[in-house]
Amino acid sequence: MRLTRRQLNSLIREVLTIADVHTDIRWAGIVVVRKFGSVWNVLCLETRDDSKHAGKYDITKGRIEEGESYFDTAVRETEEESGISIKDLSFSWGSDYTRFDNGVIYIAETSVDPVGISPNPETGQPEHLDIMWLPFSQAIDKVIGYLRDPILFVEETISP
Repeated sequence: MRLTRRQLNSLIREVLTIADVHTDIRWAGIVVVRKFGSVWNVLCLETRDDSKHAGKYDITKGRIEEGESYFDTAVRETEEESGISIKDLSFSWGSDYTRFDNGVIYIAETSVDPVGISPNPETGQPEHLDIMWLPFSQAIDKVIGYLRDPILFVEETISP
């Protein structure tokens, strides 16, 4: 029996979900997408010049706080880093997460623009220089290395 790419991705997600019981997930985030005309774009955050990923782009994500679910972390980080709240997100491709190394992502669509760069609630300093929508081709080239596979996965998932 030959599986379609979508069926294979679904099977992989199920296996990884079962495996998560025995692993260390440290971060959770949402790959926020928005369609402009016929082109899907990804919400990207430009990293600070003094970070280890200077010159690269990030997604809305962050460390999981004690007692916090993956989903709650992803939603909190998206709101903290972009100003986009849960009421402005649609989980059109399902509300399950997909695991990548030591993190998990959700996929959500929005029709609103980010509010802007917010300071980190703990340090009071902004974590990013800029926030913008990038087409998948640009996002894949500019994101931090470990985020390439998640971005490619989202592109494959939402594209017909």
